[in-house]
Amino acid sequence: MLSEAQARIKKENIAKVVRVFISTDYTIDEVAEQTKISSSSVQRYLNDEASIREIFGLDADYIIPIIKNGLKKNKQDGLVRGGTNSSQRNVALKDELGHFKGSRRK
Repeated sequence: MLSEAQARIKKENIAKVVRVFISTDYTIDEVAEQTKISSSSVQRYLNDEASIREIFGLDADYIIPIIKNGLKKNKQDGLVRGGTNSSQRNVALKDELGHFKGSRRK
């Protein structure tokens, strides 16, 4: 259980993270760097709907979909970057018929 001081600090951090995330097009790592809060905590705070509703009240109905869309976009961008990095670092292995068999490092 959190003490009152810890709960207050957590609410302040959640509010800070949410404001930075929805007002910019930052990734979670960039929000973490901007707010000086660890990226794991930023991720946890952005997914804590109950606390966001408590902090932002009626505005939470507007804020939560923006956060979810931003997180979805960040995930898609990360998957694209991962695929690009994988194709740059690895070479595809194919059999004599040209069928994909796997990949190995370049």
